[in-house]
Parts: sequence; C-alpha cells; structure tokens
Amino acid sequence: MQTHKQTLEQTHLITKEVIEGLKAQPKYILSKYFYDDKGSELFTQIMHIPEYYLTDSELNIFKKYSRQIVNSLMVDSRPVNLIELGAGDGFKTRLLIEAMMKEKVDFSYVPIDISEEAITQLQTKFEKELPGLEIEGKVKDYEAGLGDLQYDAASQNVVLFLGSTIGNFERKDAVDFLRMINQKLKKDDVLVIGFDLVKDPEIILKAYSDKQGITSSFNLNLLERFNRELGADFDVSNFRHYPVYDPLSKAAKSFLLSEKDQDVFFEAIGETIHFDKWECIFTEISRKFDISTVNQLSKEAGFSVYKNFADDAVYFIDSLWKK
Repeated sequence: MQTHKQTLEQTHLITKEVIEGLKAQPKYILSKYFYDDKGSELFTQIMHIPEYYLTDSELNIFKKYSRQIVNSLMVDSRPVNLIELGAGDGFKTRLLIEAMMKEKVDFSYVPIDISEEAITQLQTKFEKELPGLEIEGKVKDYEAGLGDLQYDAASQNVVLFLGSTIGNFERKDAVDFLRMINQKLKKDDVLVIGFDLVKDPEIILKAYSDKQGITSSFNLNLLERFNRELGADFDVSNFRHYPVYDPLSKAAKSFLLSEKDQDVFFEAIGETIHFDKWECIFTEISRKFDISTVNQLSKEAGFSVYKNFADDAVYFIDSLWKK
C-alpha cells in the first residue's frame, strides 16, 4: 500500500488555496478539502443516514445487477484492473467484487483515496474478509492514481467513480476531468460512473440537511481542519451549515454562514481574514442529472454509453461507458 504524509510543500499549497478562496468575493473553499481523515469518517457516516438516499439507491443497483454489470464489463478473458477513485469504505463496491470473484474473473482491486486512514481500514478489512482478493490500496489523488494504470494489451482497465461524485464538479470541470480519465485509458477500457438523477426537490434537500446534524459537522469540519493544520482560530460555533437546492439549475449547494462580524487569524501565514455578519462561504455543489445530460457528457469526454443501471425508484443510475 502506498501512503504519504503531508509535506511542508503540501501545507503551503493548502494555505495558498484556502487563503485565495477566503479572500475572493464571494468567499469559497475547494471541496477537496472536506476529505481529511475526520472528514472521510464523517462522510462514511453520512452515507448511512436515512435522508442520504444516494447510498441506498446505488446499493440497490449493486444488489440487483452486480452479475449483469460484471458480465457487461468483460470485453474478453483478459485480466482486469479494477480501479476505484475515492474508495472510502468500499461498502457498495464489495458487492461488485464478490460478484467478480463468484464469476471467477481474474482481477486485482486498486482502491484510491486521499485519506490514508480510509485506505488502511479498507485494505485491512478486505484482506481479512475476502481471502484471495488481490488488493493494492493507494493514497493518492485521482490523477496521480490513474497514472499507475496498466497499458499493456494483456489487461483491461475498469475505473469506478461511484456515488455521483461527478456532481461535485462544475460543468466545464466535469468534462475536463472525464477527458483526463479517457486519456489515461485505452480502447475498450471501461468507466463505471454514478449519477444522481433529478427528482422531488424536497427529497434532494433533506439529503444535505439531516436531522442528526452529521452533514453540518462534515461542512464545519473544514474550519476545524484549518485550525488543526494551518493554525487558524475559527470559532466554529460562530458559523452555520446552510444547504439550498435550485431545481432550475439542478444543483444542491452548501454554504457556511458567518453569524457575526468576526476576524480569523491564520498563524501559518500571519494573516487575518474578516467575515461580515451573514457572509457566506461556498463549500460544495452537488449537481443532479437527467439522461440526456449523461449522454452529452459521455460524448464530450470521448466515451460511448454502453448501458445504464437504475435503482427501483429511479433516483440514481450507474452508467457503463466504454472508450
């Protein structure tokens, strides 16, 4: 398993990006900073709360269609490199892995995540509970992890990008990201990608504002992370998690609202950032999709849609794309 510790250079990059975002108008924080070890743990909790229908919807797909998905993935009898971007706890992916093992597919599993703790726990659990599974976890970002793909003709790459993570990208960034994946693949390689579909706006909004307050803790952990890593002095109690959903743009957005005029000092750079009362920090977008948009994204990124698998309520699809 490949791991890394945060270097001084990485700390400087985080500081630069965070300060740039907090000096902008309007203020923002890049959503990639959600996923330190604590953030990854909180997101795992979110995945299992009743309001967060995305997990149950995608789990329904894998419970119902794992065998069909596996058969659709197999172009021929070549060994398969199963690469998962943002693996987390591998909860849903396990069903697909078990189906591949049952079908006696020759494959190796490569979970990729920026959280070292998540990868360590996942690898330890799967090695214990799925004897015979060839697994190599990697603590890397998506692009670096994809740089290790096998390009020989003797194997096939299958990339998993589940959970509608693609919805966290703005449209142009989504196309650029998918093109990057396409460029890392060879002909007949496969991308399995999750899309959260448009639906009743009330159902969507509740997914980002659960009664237990776990989503709020996940959003506020950004500020706690900067206190831990950058020497900031955020008083987290002075900020509020605030989600909205706009059915016109088909986008759920999350903000942190400053409930008072306040200054926050960043010891790492000796600089103070001011927040006006009710000023917001934009932290995340979660776009929703219709089938025509999915097809268009596939085309723009250089893929063809091979097959879509939907849950029983048609809240969600996992789409199989081939290069």
